[in-house]
Amino acid sequence: MLLFILVKNSLLKNHYYYVHGLTISSEINLPELIAVEEQVPDIWIKTGEVPDHLPIINGVGVLYEASQDDFLFRLDTVARYRVQDGKYITIEANEEATPEEVRLFLFGSAWGALLHQRKMLALHGSCVAKGKNGFLFVGPSAAGKSTLAAGFLKMGYSFVADDISVIGFDEGNGHLIYPGIPHLKLWRDVLLHLHECIDFERIRPRFEKYIKPIYTGKKLDPVRLENIILLSTKNTPGYHFKEISGSEKFNLLTQNTYRMQYLDKLNRIESHFRNLSRLVEVTKLFRVERPTSPLNIRELATFVEDNILKI
Repeated sequence: MLLFILVKNSLLKNHYYYVHGLTISSEINLPELIAVEEQVPDIWIKTGEVPDHLPIINGVGVLYEASQDDFLFRLDTVARYRVQDGKYITIEANEEATPEEVRLFLFGSAWGALLHQRKMLALHGSCVAKGKNGFLFVGPSAAGKSTLAAGFLKMGYSFVADDISVIGFDEGNGHLIYPGIPHLKLWRDVLLHLHECIDFERIRPRFEKYIKPIYTGKKLDPVRLENIILLSTKNTPGYHFKEISGSEKFNLLTQNTYRMQYLDKLNRIESHFRNLSRLVEVTKLFRVERPTSPLNIRELATFVEDNILKI
């Protein structure tokens, strides 16, 4: 019997969670998320059969097929995920996969498709806050987004999101970042640098990357987005920053959209560019270059705080 196939009967109650401004009703336990009381959900997660292919296909990519409101992600060693109408995710898991692996891709590719279906603006970045003001770190893989966020947490900032940062707009408060999954994904060398014990769960059995829980214990409020910091690396010592403007600003944020490759197949490019254009008009973007090595998290965080966050 496949992992996660649950016996459905009148005694079985779904689990309820909150993340990225959305309430989830799930047949499976999602221990990474903040649990909430039973309520009318925005999202339904269930187990069941997922087809080999979609009935209608707009386009295909590596491991996925998509049409406007239907998305299929297949990683046969782990699970198949079908995302429909921005509301429903169906999971058919491989019996050899661990629950942790199934949830990893649920809150990766499948969740990215769902956010795009809902026309929500999701950037590939991590966010911390000071009071009600949020600071977003974006950049390519290995740029140091989660690492920098971990450094700021050591300096007394609060956690908002890691890996996926979902941005909404409120007429009274401007752009808001909704709290994400309360954990950081950090490599072993980063944990050692921060003097953390290596006793966290690995993201996958053979990876030296770990999930560090951030113990909030309660549903968090969104924070107002102040600045966006784009991280990049260089092979020379020292740190450098500059403010980005004009078309370059728009293009760089487009490149840092979470699962950007899905937009065209999901017919969501127009809505995404509209959301991004509104963000670009009112939010400052700074590029920060850091040395590839050595790793000095506190020094980088202090540089960003002194030169950008205090502006």
